Parts: sequence; C-alpha cells; structure tokens
Amino acid sequence: MTTPATRFQLIISYDWKPEITPARRQYHVDKIRALLTKGVPGLLELRIGPRSLGHPAETASWDHGAVMVFAQEQDYINFGSTKAHDEVAFELVADLERIQYIGFTG
Repeated sequence: MTTPATRFQLIISYDWKPEITPARRQYHVDKIRALLTKGVPGLLELRIGPRSLGHPAETASWDHGAVMVFAQEQDYINFGSTKAHDEVAFELVADLERIQYIGFTG
C-alpha cells in the first residue's frame, strides 16, 4: 500500500539553452504535463512551472522546475525505460543547457 511516507518525490530543475524560445519552452512544458495522461505506472502527481525564486543567486539561470511524485522509487526507475519517457526526454535534453534532479522518499 502506498502512503505519503513511502512515495518517491523527484525535484527537477531545467536550464534552457539561450536560443530556446518561450514557445519552444512551453512546448516542452506541455509535453511534460501530458505525462499524467499517458498512464505512467505509479505516477501520482506532476507539477511544472517557471522559476519564481531561488537561492543562492547563482540559481538564476534555472528557468523552470518540476516535481514528480511516484508511488514508490521503483516506479520512477521503471519510468526511465518507457516510451512515455523517451517521447519527452530526448527532445527536452537537446534544448537544455543543464538539468539537475534530486529524489527522495517521504
């Protein structure tokens, strides 16, 4: 049984390449949000949006953030090899300067 204490949370930060237009960024945001409609096993929640604050000042280039909540860490691990992941990830990574993420249970 999944409880809030056993859920796996993934926090992601996106730093777009300078030439990526706002329209192209929104294209990626929409594709990421659509993961909720793709039947990704164990994906319970997904939130993504433009950065509104950060600390320290060096975080200013990180333009967007996302939070994905999975029922358990294994669901996240399994997601990495799915068609739904690949339909988002390859184009997204090509348009990013950097991406970082941290995951935790609880």
